[in-house]
Amino acid sequence: METERVIGFLKSNYLYVIGSFMYFILSCMMLGGRWYSFIICLILYAVSIGIALSPVGEWLIRTINHVRPIETKEEKEQLIGLFADVYKTAKAKHPDLPYIQLYIQDTMTVNACAINNHTIAVTKGAMETFNEEELKSILFHEIAHIYYGHTTMSLLATIGNGFFSIFVLVARVLMLFLDSISDPYQDRGFGHFLLSICRFILEVNIFIFMLFFNIAFAVNSRSGEYMADEFAYENGYGQDLVNALYILQKMSLGDNSNLIDQMTASHPRISKRIMIIENLLDGEA
Repeated sequence: METERVIGFLKSNYLYVIGSFMYFILSCMMLGGRWYSFIICLILYAVSIGIALSPVGEWLIRTINHVRPIETKEEKEQLIGLFADVYKTAKAKHPDLPYIQLYIQDTMTVNACAINNHTIAVTKGAMETFNEEELKSILFHEIAHIYYGHTTMSLLATIGNGFFSIFVLVARVLMLFLDSISDPYQDRGFGHFLLSICRFILEVNIFIFMLFFNIAFAVNSRSGEYMADEFAYENGYGQDLVNALYILQKMSLGDNSNLIDQMTASHPRISKRIMIIENLLDGEA
């Protein structure tokens, strides 16, 4: 892994790294906080991550995201040569770029996404909306997410969240079980009061932890979007990406998100992304 990629990885994923570590520690605590809790969590994490990063995991995530191969003659004519040019250009500049395959999502939503370590998907809506150069700029953007490890760290955070959620569910079920076995015909005294306090503390902590993680991961994701935009610019597609973003901005007008939604949004404001790339383009003049 070249120096640029290492620096880029750490710069854009440090919150994911911290969050994943905290998920691991919290999962160990929910499992009892003993030495064997650490061992159990370590094994579970290692096996899950190994499967997720394997070809089986790649296939599973493709299936979950409902992507399919490029199949029709029209799709092949539009995408195969285009993506080959984009990948060849990116690979020439970044030799350690992994092998990537392009897939399609059958939805008219205008979008593209990087999935796991070897998959990029474009929607039918994006294919219908963007011209060839704009679509290339979008693909450079998505390749950057894979190159800088954004998709890998997002996957690790998802695994951590999954284990933490399972242990939280177990704790909630245990609380409900303890509540159900208390005698409903007896005066609910100190024991029931203590159980209620424990349940309240558990729910408050869960809410705080999840809100913190969601905000931290959203900040990390937004930082990654700026890096991916810059990647497209550095490969000569800054103006084309600006043109594509202007189209997306027009399509998203009227979206009035509340404060929490803004704090946990995975993408920055489109206008801010446009401004940053336009500043880079103006600097060339």
